[in-house]
Amino acid sequence: MFHKLTGFFAATATLALMTGAAAAEDWSRIQTEEAFKGLAVGPVWHFSSGTQEAFEDGTLTGHVPGYGNFRGTWEWRDEMYCRKIDFYEVDKKGDDCLIIEAQGNEIRITRNLGKGKSYTARLQPKE
Repeated sequence: MFHKLTGFFAATATLALMTGAAAAEDWSRIQTEEAFKGLAVGPVWHFSSGTQEAFEDGTLTGHVPGYGNFRGTWEWRDEMYCRKIDFYEVDKKGDDCLIIEAQGNEIRITRNLGKGKSYTARLQPKE
């Protein structure tokens, strides 16, 4: 009986991992400025490391706890979200073009023309 239960739990765990992996693949790439604006302009982006907000006029603002506020500009170029941020640290460069993907009320941004590190944010309407 113990071996049957162990096998059942192993199969259940495997199925859960497979389901999680499949769910991780359900991201849809945002390829147009109109789609980006409809999804991500207006709501606050909640990352594990802070917040950001993109505005219709091409500006953006954000906050990173422990470091402070930042601001910058954004534009849509070559199917990517390109931003220039004035950081709280003078030696950091905030120029980057990022691939944007969506899944429900979350976005995933991948830095360095889609070849860099990825970050996930939850989109929440501004209160």
